Amino acid sequence: MAISRADAKITHYLGTDGDADEPAVNALRTQVNTKLLGGTALTVQVMDDDSAATNGTDVYVVPTASGLCAFYSVCAGDASVAVEDSANGDWILVTDNDNAASMGTALYFDEDGVQGARFLTVAVHGQDQYMAFASGKLIKVAYDASAASNGVAVHVDDDAAALDERLLFVSPTDTAGTETTETGTSARSGTA
Repeated sequence: MAISRADAKITHYLGTDGDADEPAVNALRTQVNTKLLGGTALTVQVMDDDSAATNGTDVYVVPTASGLCAFYSVCAGDASVAVEDSANGDWILVTDNDNAASMGTALYFDEDGVQGARFLTVAVHGQDQYMAFASGKLIKVAYDASAASNGVAVHVDDDAAALDERLLFVSPTDTAGTETTETGTSARSGTA
């Protein structure tokens, strides 16, 4: 299928105005996700576990290219692990790497989403990043200089039986949380 300018609804090109580009870039990302990927939101669960640090290993956000990022961890089983969305069988990858902590910044989960997303990190470049599902749909990881205060560390349980319950955190309200990929009607949504 060929994609035309009208399909993507591109009206002009932005890319030189720094932060001023963000609304236009986000609008385009939302349109592309909806038009090309069907508009069905994917949901990532982050399970409440008071022993998250014992039952899992820390997750780090490693920048890649074009504002995308990857999740890395020193997985207990020495193998990368897929984390499925809660309904559609799509997945994100947590890459096993013994140097994960030195490659990226810690991933945090913010239950109330006040910082503009539920996944937070103190990105070295000071910008929001996006983690791609296997389908190409994107989930936001917001830059937050106070991520450790505004969120709780995320861990991955690489041998959890349920593939959609592999991400863990110690919830301040004893409630599992979710974050949802962008759709045509909302840049993000989540629950906790």
